[in-house]
Amino acid sequence: MLRWLMDNEITLSPRLTTLGIALRPVLARLEQGIDAPATPACPVLCMRETISAHFDSIQRTIQRLEHRIDMLMVDVVANEAATDTEIYRAASLLEGVIDELLDACRETREMNTHGNDNIARNLLADMYRHTLNEIRSWLADLVATLVDPRSALEKRGFSLTGQVELTFALKLTPAPQLPQIVEWARKQSMSTSSKLHMGAHALMPGPRVNKPPEPDYRVSAYDLLIWFLAIVAAIIIFTTPGILILLIFLLFVFGFISALASLLGAIFSCRR
Repeated sequence: MLRWLMDNEITLSPRLTTLGIALRPVLARLEQGIDAPATPACPVLCMRETISAHFDSIQRTIQRLEHRIDMLMVDVVANEAATDTEIYRAASLLEGVIDELLDACRETREMNTHGNDNIARNLLADMYRHTLNEIRSWLADLVATLVDPRSALEKRGFSLTGQVELTFALKLTPAPQLPQIVEWARKQSMSTSSKLHMGAHALMPGPRVNKPPEPDYRVSAYDLLIWFLAIVAAIIIFTTPGILILLIFLLFVFGFISALASLLGAIFSCRR
């Protein structure tokens, strides 16, 4: 709050005059930075994540800005003992926070985006400009009043007699681009979810088809033994006379029938 006792002349305390001088370059830097040219050259991997990061960053920066303004009013405006060093230090700290917003705005305008991401980039840059323009208006009003209080009071329509109090409070309003950015992010999220659903559906296994079992051509050890005995019996038939020949012949027949049954079983299993 600035307070004057109006008389024939309006006189500011030296510290307030010094504050106006210290804030002039801060205002000039802000005015140049808002409209500074930017060339899109920085690729963006995920625009939604970038927007989320900028939202978190701007909220923290605004909180620090409000803190610096409060300290400016306490340490300088309301402190009659403030030195020039303290005044310039307070102005420099305020400038540092404003520079963070200017850097973020320039970073946004330098994003190299395509398609729908261009819409989000432009909305985000305009949101920064909205906030920076409100800061510029507040700072320009403060500097103009400190540099030429009579003209500032006349412009505001104040009477130039008696006591006058002026309050310089920075009031930041929500950017009109904010709902559009939120809606853009919502649509992008729905689009991504739809693509993920389609991709998951494509990766799902198809219906199972029951295939006939493969034929088993394996021969057991028992079958091999029978075939071996049959071959041995065939040899003995031609070399051994009498009853032994008959027994061996019967064994051969049994072995032959058993082997034939196994072979036929394998054939029919293959056909099924």
